[in-house]
Amino acid sequence: MGAAESNMAVATLYMVTNIEKKECLMLRSHFQSNIATELCDLDHHHEIKRETLDEAIFLLPPSDIAETDNQIIEQLFVMHDRNFSNSADYKDLLVSLTFLITGDVKDKLLYACSIYDEEDKGGLTSGDLRKILHCLNITAMYFGDPGLTELNIKEILHDIYEHSKVKTAPLEYMEFLDDLVGHAIVKKFTTGWGNAKFGDSSANS
Repeated sequence: MGAAESNMAVATLYMVTNIEKKECLMLRSHFQSNIATELCDLDHHHEIKRETLDEAIFLLPPSDIAETDNQIIEQLFVMHDRNFSNSADYKDLLVSLTFLITGDVKDKLLYACSIYDEEDKGGLTSGDLRKILHCLNITAMYFGDPGLTELNIKEILHDIYEHSKVKTAPLEYMEFLDDLVGHAIVKKFTTGWGNAKFGDSSANS
């Protein structure tokens, strides 16, 4: 997902945006305080409304946000608006912003993991990692890159968590991050040679 090591079109987004981890953390802080609980469901616990997104962007220092940023974030919000309700899961949105920040694949995956580790405990369940991989995958395919199939994602999760006695218990992601970055399927995806295209039913969750 770093431009120097990838053929992914989405990997070059950081070259035309100003959004970095600092801005993402500022967005998250506002999102956390303005969750639309009435819109949350069993799978999406962190829904925000469009006006919450607009407020959060407005609160960013003017020098930290470019028109390109607004356009890309708007596209990502629409992509994550599952029910056309002008709402989206803010964790998914922030994970999609992984492609906007600078850094190599490990830096970006570490950032994505930290989004799902809101209490900074350092651990992720297999369900958390599945959501992260799914979100990164649909974002890449949305911008025209080859992606992963659902079978690919299941294989990655199996290989990362195969030694875990309880699959729902968090694993320290700093312990498996190198294995994740170096996983053959992940490497194929992050270098732009995935197996699925946008709209492919085999890539659906």
